[in-house]
Amino acid sequence: MISNLRELGLDSYEARAYLALVKIGVSTSTALSAESKVPYGKIYPVLYSLASKGYVTIYEGRPKRFMAVEPRIVLNNELEKKAKLLSKLKDDVSSMINAIEKIEKPQIPMQTIQIIEGKKNYLNMSVKLHRKAKGEYRSISRLPVYKPHLDSYREAAKRGVRARVLTSQKDEGLIKIWKKTGLELRYCEEIDIRYTVVDKTDVVLRIGESDKTGYVSLWIQNPALAVILAKNFDSLWEKSKPV
Repeated sequence: MISNLRELGLDSYEARAYLALVKIGVSTSTALSAESKVPYGKIYPVLYSLASKGYVTIYEGRPKRFMAVEPRIVLNNELEKKAKLLSKLKDDVSSMINAIEKIEKPQIPMQTIQIIEGKKNYLNMSVKLHRKAKGEYRSISRLPVYKPHLDSYREAAKRGVRARVLTSQKDEGLIKIWKKTGLELRYCEEIDIRYTVVDKTDVVLRIGESDKTGYVSLWIQNPALAVILAKNFDSLWEKSKPV
């Protein structure tokens, strides 16, 4: 109980004095000091502090008498104060967030080339590119079953991104799973290199996809290269068979 009152802003002496006063009713400082175990030399400052916080009513006279404000009243008042404080804090935090977000940030250019090692890292990077895509997504790829990867294709399709994939795999189960994402899928027999082009700005080249070489990709931000590979992809696309 004392710890709960301390959470509301009372110190240990104040909590003990208030609870003792609730128990014994109207009391003198001497009787309350004995009941609460608050030293007599400190009981008056404690009681006046409780009065200022709305926990105690003081009756003037000789001797002065003190009475606890009904717990239901005082604790509901404290709850209301805390609620108002929390509301104000939320407003202040919201204002701070808005102010901080308006601070002009220096433009830090992204690396022109990034090396991505590991298949899982490649797939996660691919998810980022799907989310970045605004118009078109072209990819010559295998058909991995990785839920975040498939979900990102589905989300891109819902945004109106045209996603096209060329693959040399014939697994009907994989093809069925991938086509459910909303992308266009075609079969291409001769695939010498696997790459992805996003919006003619970003290119991902898969340069190692075996146990010997490991899984290594290059993420390149180069519009000129992206345009060249996009044209190459479109040429292969026209020659390929829908699945």
